[in-house]
Amino acid sequence: KTLAKNEQVIVLVGRRGFAHYLLSPETNKPLLCPECSISLTLHKKKQALHCHYCGFSSPLKQFAGDEKQKFIAVGSGAEKLEAYLQECFPQKKVARLDSELTSSTAKLRACLADFRARKIDLLVGTQVLAKGHDFSGVSLVCMLELDQMLDFPDFRAGEKTLQLIVQAAGRAGRAELAGQVLMQTFRQDHPVLEQALSYDFQAFAEKELAFRRLHAYPPFTRMILCEFSSSFESDLRQLELDLRRYFQAEAQTNQELFKRLRLLGPSVPALARLRSQYRLCLICLGTRVYELQAFVRK
Repeated sequence: KTLAKNEQVIVLVGRRGFAHYLLSPETNKPLLCPECSISLTLHKKKQALHCHYCGFSSPLKQFAGDEKQKFIAVGSGAEKLEAYLQECFPQKKVARLDSELTSSTAKLRACLADFRARKIDLLVGTQVLAKGHDFSGVSLVCMLELDQMLDFPDFRAGEKTLQLIVQAAGRAGRAELAGQVLMQTFRQDHPVLEQALSYDFQAFAEKELAFRRLHAYPPFTRMILCEFSSSFESDLRQLELDLRRYFQAEAQTNQELFKRLRLLGPSVPALARLRSQYRLCLICLGTRVYELQAFVRK
């Protein structure tokens, strides 16, 4: 309906590339990056698999040629969505803007200029398209899979999700046109999504602050994240044992300090291996900044 009125549409999707990963039907496992503990993303136009963390890239034919094993492409990225929407609206101009294009300043400026001049009807993009842009012809913003951010292992996941949704929604109806926002989600009753779409910042802040106070997270404490990395996993396992022994000994000799400090870990993060380095994380929390910094230095 929006396109029929010659108004513009922005469609945001959580990931770039064509598919999230390639799945082997034989092993039921995805193709992983050799440098990181994360699956490789399929980029169909380049006929390649990419790791968006370390930059590793490999031609698709190396894995899935005619004589090679067959794979299933799982999930939808910006590239796949662009092709799908162009098929749905063949008479309209569809373009894509994600970090692949934004690496080239000239291409980025040309795409934004064409969209602002209404030479593009429907613009597909990732989070890079959600912030700071002012397009007078946009009356509809669609958001796909942005609620996946709620699953990130970060106590600020709800805050970041709300920020992104509100920023993205703000791209619609910035001039004389009325704005409309559509969101695809499997969690329509999630309080963060409800508060974001109703712009109820007060309700979000009250609930979020209660949660953080209960678990002693910032702003009620200060936090320092320590990350250890090694080419050898065995070194980190030994370090983990040494740190735990050290904390137990320190807790006996300095009981008052350890009553005021809170330690989470050491533990293996969600991305256990990055750029061929194994990782271990330790989170230290306390209310006294100088005390927390002195403990971490020691």
